[in-house]
Amino acid sequence: TAYIVMDGKGNYEAYYATGAQESSGTLELSEEYEGVYVYVMRDESGKTFDVFFMDSDTQLHFGNDEGREYMKD
Repeated sequence: TAYIVMDGKGNYEAYYATGAQESSGTLELSEEYEGVYVYVMRDESGKTFDVFFMDSDTQLHFGNDEGREYMKD
């Protein structure tokens, strides 16, 4: 399973399912809308790697509303 590590200090590392690193960089708060915070993941060159938001304690969304959705077990 691919995964992302966030260090709580505004940094992330993204890994492929093989364990190889895909990207690393910083997290940036992009916007807040009715209690939902949208974050931009920027790689080390400053290019947008992905965007994510959580709309509850159990749902994590990447991309826009049509993007990938993950549910906490």
